[in-house]
Amino acid sequence: MDLTALPEPMRRELLWCVCRIIGLGQKVSTPALSILVRRLGEVVTDYPAQGLCSLLDLSGTDWCQRISLGVHRRTGRLPATATAQQVRVLLSR
Repeated sequence: MDLTALPEPMRRELLWCVCRIIGLGQKVSTPALSILVRRLGEVVTDYPAQGLCSLLDLSGTDWCQRISLGVHRRTGRLPATATAQQVRVLLSR
């Protein structure tokens, strides 16, 4: 999985979260994680003035809202319900 679109601190946090989830015996959906990484990178790019470099810079709700706004801005549509739910679940873990 390519994490280069994310700032270094966010990469470390995301990898730690994935390792922790696996360590607890849970599964991580690779396609859903790929979507999350891509969308997080888009949000970081869309808001450069805020200097977002950590998952803790915004609440889970704020990340989801900004991801939805970014998808809407790029495609003219909101993300699919299933995609939005996958992102929300991963961010809440």
